[in-house]
Amino acid sequence: MRRDPVGSDDTASTEAGYSTVARELLAREGFEEAQVRLLPWAEGGRAGVRCHVYVGKTGIFPADPRWVWWSPVVESPDELQSALEGALRGRTAEQRHRRRHDLPSLLPL
Repeated sequence: MRRDPVGSDDTASTEAGYSTVARELLAREGFEEAQVRLLPWAEGGRAGVRCHVYVGKTGIFPADPRWVWWSPVVESPDELQSALEGALRGRTAEQRHRRRHDLPSLLPL
């Protein structure tokens, strides 16, 4: 059953469904403090929601975030769950293979 995207008649319960899915997955990865924003979005003939996840300190001059992610346009919390699970798996694999010297530096050589 397809749920209504954020911005529909039943916005509060629909937004809670998307947010709950995202926050539960992020908490399992240790990102309890993540910021989750849901935005109505239309792209490529699809109308739905995009989820923006920001993990890290915020402010005028924030330090490098631990992780930032935008979902594709999704039409249900189940779609969001699948996309976020894939992104979290990819993030974990990327972290295992990243070495310190692979990161850009602002220090002159």
